[in-house]
Amino acid sequence: MVFKIKEHRNIFVDSRAGTQNNHKSQIHLPTQSFNCQGDELMRITLNSFSMRRNFYKINSTNNTFYGVDVANSSTLYEVKITEGDYNHFDDLAAAIETALVATFAGTPTCVYDEQTRAFTFDMGGAASNWDSTDGFFTSFLDKNSSDPEKFNDAHEILGGKPEEDATKTSGFVNMFGTTGDDHVSIFPAQLDTIADLYLTTNLQTNNFETHGFRRGTTGENTITNSQKFARIPIERDLAIFDTSNYCPTLHDIIKFEDSNDLYSIYLQNKQLTQILFDIEDEKGRPIPRVSTGQFATGNLHYKMVLKWEVLEHPDKVVGRPAGDLEGKYKGAINN
Repeated sequence: MVFKIKEHRNIFVDSRAGTQNNHKSQIHLPTQSFNCQGDELMRITLNSFSMRRNFYKINSTNNTFYGVDVANSSTLYEVKITEGDYNHFDDLAAAIETALVATFAGTPTCVYDEQTRAFTFDMGGAASNWDSTDGFFTSFLDKNSSDPEKFNDAHEILGGKPEEDATKTSGFVNMFGTTGDDHVSIFPAQLDTIADLYLTTNLQTNNFETHGFRRGTTGENTITNSQKFARIPIERDLAIFDTSNYCPTLHDIIKFEDSNDLYSIYLQNKQLTQILFDIEDEKGRPIPRVSTGQFATGNLHYKMVLKWEVLEHPDKVVGRPAGDLEGKYKGAINN
């Protein structure tokens, strides 16, 4: 069905201008300016998005794992990497080693191998809380847990397998598959885990998502209704390359420009008075703040250009010729 664009406006949005509700921003619109009638439809399209990357690559969503003391009833000892940006794997390895020392005392070590892209843990120097015979590491990614330490992507940073059941008291998944003092990443290690941001809204999107996106979901082989409006990729700049880093750097500004109407919402209501927006990571978690008040002060704000349109049903277009319009009028028709 071909609709005629009857009316359109651009809406320039700064999330700081909306009513702030924790990490959500509610934008209020004048009813008389954004409405339609009869068989008409309203459509909202994301044209552009920009946001400064004011959050750390190592953060509360990916910095926590555990040593398992099998000899002591599988007691878990938390290891927490200090949050921050580590642009070199050697720097991240040093931060992991500092975290190991804080938990196990003594002289445990962590080093990074550039060829295999793996971390190696040597726990032989651990002075406490470590089982040198059967000890191992685990990391939790439990979709049913509200605890950020138990719904965590540390296994991706470290190159290991996650434990998906945080209610266990023993029999945890061994992240690296080894026990004792020596442990090596089984998958390539990572400097960060947030590859995309997702713009969500309270509007009915008619979109769907797989269950891997959000905590509290079940039925891995099915899809469910989604409030996601758009996916904003975080690009790496391959042109900016540090030979001692062996990793492309992240852009300081996350941006998205679209001229193809990739992300659009067709509204069923006839009036638009407010829109609630939020930014999440790929698992439905808020963007990890650096410190308290970062959302409220607008330090994690973003800017957008939305295109609002009223679409007229083709049966209501007087004098419309059969078939598609050509020439200079073709651009007025939206397929």
